[in-house]
Amino acid sequence: MPLPDFSGNVDFLSHYKELMMLYENAVDFITMRLGIIQSECAAKDFHIPIRSYTSRIKEYSSLVMKLRKQGYPLTFRSILENMHDVGGVRVICEYIPDIYAVRDTLFEHDRIQLVEEKDYIKHPKSNGYRSLHLVVCVPVPLFSVSRWCSARFSSAPQQWIPEPDWNTIPATSRAESR
Repeated sequence: MPLPDFSGNVDFLSHYKELMMLYENAVDFITMRLGIIQSECAAKDFHIPIRSYTSRIKEYSSLVMKLRKQGYPLTFRSILENMHDVGGVRVICEYIPDIYAVRDTLFEHDRIQLVEEKDYIKHPKSNGYRSLHLVVCVPVPLFSVSRWCSARFSSAPQQWIPEPDWNTIPATSRAESR
């Protein structure tokens, strides 16, 4: 099934651009916080729990396919209410305790609110997949008004974690080789 063509619909395009801007800023908020954690640990000669992190915004075609697959309408409300992985951050940590330390440090910041947590480290999937997935909500201050936007965040002990993930290095290597 072809993707909807909204190229002639200026109203849709402007709303879509605004929606993606919200997610981009939410992801930037999280990555800024991760960068602060890294630099603070380095400045204090502490163990740096974050080896690396990357971020992404889901492509339009992926949004449409996922909404269709899950039976949701192709609307902005549907994206906001049903898609918690439009913006994502993947965090790679050296050790499993580092993942939980970074998670706890993130939530010391009162502007980051936990929406959902799936702990595949304590409860691995049947295929051995281990990571920590968080859906968080962060403020996105705009020129005219402040809005809250959710982003998915995950990490694993040097393993691979999708969306915003926590991963360890072996898990990341395994996932990237697939």
